[in-house]
Amino acid sequence: MAGADPLETLHVEASCSVCLEYLQDPVIIECGHNFCRRCITRWWADLARDFPCPVCRKTSRHRSLRPNRQLGNMVEAARQLRRGLKRKMGQESRCPAHGQALARFCCDDQAPVCLLCEISHAHRTHRLVPLEEAALEYKEKLQRCLEPLERKLEAVSACRAREEKKPSELKRKVALRRECITREFEELHQLLEEEERLLLRRLEEEEREILQRLQANLDQLGEQRRGLATLVAELEEKCLQSGAEMLKNIRDTLARCEAAAALVEEPVSVPIELEKNFCSFPRQYFTLRKITRRLIGEVTLDPDTAHPNLVLSEDRKSVRFVEVRPRDLPDTPRRFTIYPCVLAAQGFTSGRHYWEVEVGDKTHWALGVCKDSVSRKGELTPLPETGYWRVRLWNGDKYAATTIPFTPLTVRVKPKRVGVFVDYEAGKVAFYNVTDRSHIYTFTDTFTEKIWPLFYPGIRAGRKNAAPLVIRSPTDWE
Repeated sequence: MAGADPLETLHVEASCSVCLEYLQDPVIIECGHNFCRRCITRWWADLARDFPCPVCRKTSRHRSLRPNRQLGNMVEAARQLRRGLKRKMGQESRCPAHGQALARFCCDDQAPVCLLCEISHAHRTHRLVPLEEAALEYKEKLQRCLEPLERKLEAVSACRAREEKKPSELKRKVALRRECITREFEELHQLLEEEERLLLRRLEEEEREILQRLQANLDQLGEQRRGLATLVAELEEKCLQSGAEMLKNIRDTLARCEAAAALVEEPVSVPIELEKNFCSFPRQYFTLRKITRRLIGEVTLDPDTAHPNLVLSEDRKSVRFVEVRPRDLPDTPRRFTIYPCVLAAQGFTSGRHYWEVEVGDKTHWALGVCKDSVSRKGELTPLPETGYWRVRLWNGDKYAATTIPFTPLTVRVKPKRVGVFVDYEAGKVAFYNVTDRSHIYTFTDTFTEKIWPLFYPGIRAGRKNAAPLVIRSPTDWE
């Protein structure tokens, strides 16, 4: 560079870009840059391939280190030149005020001074020590400063090396995720194609059945029409005859008219309306029920969370409310004591999950999920703001999502079974009416802790609501 100090340029060129010291055992890599063998070896310590240059970032597939002896000789010459220059500068180091050698160090001004400066007015009250003593002291201070900086440099270098490996690791993870997504959607397409074939086959069968009923009805109506037409023609002919001729066999004619009127029923029209039970539900429901069958395990109830008035079945798949407590249960922190509900034994901190609950003809129930940290003692207000996401039924026909205020829900067909779908990452809790395959309601929120499936069978209310809530296994879905 024009105007640069040649000695400084030589010092820079003879220095390692990693340790910033004079090159020791210099080696050259494929891109042409030189480093200390020890520095570049440590830089590449954790790499198996794609070795980047610390200066230009160009990567090489192999660890190629060639000794650069000529540069090593030049570095040694630069080191000796700089050492001689320092000695010369030390000899020429003089006090600018008195021209004397700098032999003392002023601790107050943090500067070297000569003997005349020591006795001058400017430094008379200052603390001065021999220059060698101060140099030793400050060298120790610099070394103490150097150690944490070197550790930090090593940490930064190691972190940088790890960060440089992350793009390739990210590419690998993205490729795996892309493969997983592609595979899942191929399965979805296959399931949808199977469902399409099933529905089309059902539609063809329904069309064939309706056509058969139509043809049978047409044949019957045709036969009735021919008999009635013959009788009508005979009566019209009799009406045109003279009195004696018309009255001939009149009793038999009237008897046949009465018999025809009694035998011939009112014509019945065959309805051609198609079934709707497989057209109104979202397509994703079919794939959801098939995919979740293999994605989730069995959902069971946790007796340690059950309210004392709740009774669980032996397989922990059903729960019912009883007015008289069957036994005294320990009041543990996990047990609900006022709100008569029970949680599942399986909680979720990630992923997608689905389960179905048989509600039958119950008049009062609630289903959903709750946070792990919800209060389980005393009076509760089970709302999303307090960590509950529920859909409930009360008074036999009133459905609502328990928001503030409650969100009334219109249910066309009373659900005998309810499906609950949770997508933890998306923050969604969706409810489905399995009976008519319709969507009921979806909560959207953000989950920050473990959530648990919640089951509230409702109070007994005589015999109207005595039936239990029953968790149906995937093997029972069909």
